[in-house]
Amino acid sequence: MASDDTEELEKLLEDQGFEVERLDTASVRKDPIWGCKIGIKSGASITLPGGSDLPMSRAVEEAFKKVTGVDAEFCFSGWGETLTDVEKRNA
Repeated sequence: MASDDTEELEKLLEDQGFEVERLDTASVRKDPIWGCKIGIKSGASITLPGGSDLPMSRAVEEAFKKVTGVDAEFCFSGWGETLTDVEKRNA
């Protein structure tokens, strides 16, 4: 697809309310906060040792720096989150 065609399609999609992220150019996010929920399906059970959040938080912070080139200014995490109805259907 030629560059003019790509830009025309991008504008058309944006005009229709779609968020467009170009993969052929670097992108800058307006809201630089990434979210993730990870776990097992409801009803299953696991035993977690004390401090089990720390290695997961550190791994995310290291990945953030690797991807962005900067240190995260904050990292909030913890057990006990819940899924939205849409997330439950897709889990």
